[in-house]
Amino acid sequence: VPPSTPLLEEALREAPVREFDGHPAKVFTADHLAALAFRTGRANARVLELAAADVLDVDRLHAILARHGLMDRWKEFLKNQR
Repeated sequence: VPPSTPLLEEALREAPVREFDGHPAKVFTADHLAALAFRTGRANARVLELAAADVLDVDRLHAILARHGLMDRWKEFLKNQR
C-alpha cells in the first residue's frame, strides 16, 4: 500500500530494517510513530508510553513535527499534560 501522506512517506523511507522470524521488515522509529499519532489526533497515551520508555529523541521529534506542520498539536499536547 503506497503511503498516503508526506509524513507516512518519510516514516517509511527512514524506517530501519529489522529481522522478525528470519524475515526483514521495516519498522517505524519511535519519533515517527509519535508524529503519526499527532497527525491522527491520537497522541495522548501513545506518546506518553513512548516517552516513558525513553525511546523518543525530542530534537528529532521536533524536527519531524515542524516539517509536517504539527508543532501546534505538540504545544497543545504539552499544555494539556500540566
